[in-house]
Amino acid sequence: MVRFFFDTSIGEAQMRDAEGLEYPDVARACREARLSLVALVDEALGGGANHCAVTVRDSSGKVIARFFAEFGEDISTA
Repeated sequence: MVRFFFDTSIGEAQMRDAEGLEYPDVARACREARLSLVALVDEALGGGANHCAVTVRDSSGKVIARFFAEFGEDISTA
């Protein structure tokens, strides 16, 4: 098992993961990051932010992957 760290951001707020979680490989860690992003989108929209992200790091601190979402509105009155 390998320890991965999942840093998150919602709008300008950033949270660095100091504990991490163990997964068998990078693919599994990235899958979990994608699932986490879904929850972050809901939280970001509820808080009025227009973007959020999950960054996956390995135990050396190297960034392995970054998953993000950006959103906005285009409301027509026609």
